[in-house]
Amino acid sequence: MRIFSGIPITGQCYGKLNSVLQELSVNNTEYRWVLPQNTHITLHFFGERKIEEVELIHRIMQKKISQFTSIIIRITNAGAFPDNRKPRVIFFNLEDKGYLKNIYQDISGALREQKVDFDDKSFVSHLTLGRLARKYTNSKMPSIEPLNELLEIKQVNLYQTVLNPAGAVYTVLREYPLTNL
Repeated sequence: MRIFSGIPITGQCYGKLNSVLQELSVNNTEYRWVLPQNTHITLHFFGERKIEEVELIHRIMQKKISQFTSIIIRITNAGAFPDNRKPRVIFFNLEDKGYLKNIYQDISGALREQKVDFDDKSFVSHLTLGRLARKYTNSKMPSIEPLNELLEIKQVNLYQTVLNPAGAVYTVLREYPLTNL
């Protein structure tokens, strides 16, 4: 089973993000835009795992996430990886004062202690909007108004991904609530 951990987008943010994604999908066909129901903030990508490994990851996340409180972050302006001149991934920046990175690092440390492999690249707090569909040589950064929206982060989820021709389907396997503010 292919799994990852992430933070769901909820409330008013979800509706506003949905509007942005609809507009982008009409006007910028060079990119594959995230389906609104799939929007999330990725923490860890684990790839294909056996059930026993999923259970170990679950126990680690359950223990670590319970130590964090809910928080309100701000979704701000658009950016791109590797940069705005050669955009391959388009995203919204997040203002969280390092909070999400702390969650990422705490879980990562526990995963390493238990010798659980995961995609261990440097964490950059962001909300992916879309990816370049093909290798366009002259792709340009689309014009995207800042969202400037508050998002209360109340939980982290463990998701299963099923890939199919119409796009990825995400299913929540486990929910890990953060302690209330």
